Amino acid sequence: MKKQMTLVLGLLYAASLSGLTLAGSIDPPGLPLAGSGMYSIKQTYDYLNSGTVAPTPGPFQEPSGPPGSTMKTMRQLYDDMKAKFDECPVAVADVRSGVKFFCTQPGNWGVQTGTLSTLPIPTATPTINPTITPTPTWSCGTAFTDSRDNKVYNTVQIGTTNPQCWMKENLNVGTYVDGSANQTNNSVVEKWCYNNDLAKCTAYGGLYTWDEAMQYVTTPGVQGICPTGWHIPTLDEFCTLDITVDSSAAPCVALDFSKRGTDAGTKLKVGGVSGWEGKLSGARDETPNSWMGDGVNGYNWTSTLGTYAYMHQLTSSPQVNMNWGARQGGTALRCIKN
Repeated sequence: MKKQMTLVLGLLYAASLSGLTLAGSIDPPGLPLAGSGMYSIKQTYDYLNSGTVAPTPGPFQEPSGPPGSTMKTMRQLYDDMKAKFDECPVAVADVRSGVKFFCTQPGNWGVQTGTLSTLPIPTATPTINPTITPTPTWSCGTAFTDSRDNKVYNTVQIGTTNPQCWMKENLNVGTYVDGSANQTNNSVVEKWCYNNDLAKCTAYGGLYTWDEAMQYVTTPGVQGICPTGWHIPTLDEFCTLDITVDSSAAPCVALDFSKRGTDAGTKLKVGGVSGWEGKLSGARDETPNSWMGDGVNGYNWTSTLGTYAYMHQLTSSPQVNMNWGARQGGTALRCIKN
């Protein structure tokens, strides 16, 4: 150690003899000179703690009394800064008058007293989840509203093993045209009313040509002019209907003009135990203004096409049968759920 000190002092002495000047200077132990520009630790602490700006540095005043009287330790300074950083808000809009924040954004430090005095002090507001009323699930057996014209149709389920959901009324949709005019493929649903009596459309439903009902396609089971979610029943679906209410109505064969079953017709007509409420609504012949069968026959188109368009027929008989009709004739339509 003595050798090292001797070496250092020797070098300094040699430098002085040679006229070399070392850069900078070494202050002697003691306080900084007055006006040196140094802030005391207490001034720094007070600024961080309260936002009070220290005066222009003057004579060094630290400490002004016995050790510990006004001196803030570096540990106290650190702890205070850390606490304020931990409480740092994350939004500038949180700054309010009279409330001191150490920072307004993470990483930006300094005291902000705020100028947005009109902002209220935020309070915790509980989030209230509104009561959501579930949309009722429609089920067969309840009424159905056709959104196209707001007409209401009652429905009925036939069968349990392979249930079918049917409208209980014939469809009554579209624009009335006189029986002397033909229904055409013009993007307008057109209907006849039996004997040109509008009250018959209300009671029995409209009468449609097979093509108008099918909307000029020939695909079995197509929606046609039925509401969305419904379709024109096929020949097989009408056969299932008959056999479900009267097992003796089997077999069901297209163009079998013989009456089938024992009492399927009685069960399917208005007042029958099936609830299907079939009506003897008559028809409009393919000849303009030619009407037939009111109160005697109830025809409903199927969506099955062979040599002719097939239809389901109810009569004054307790039985049922399948029939056919010219596509230009006008017959009632009953829709079945998809």
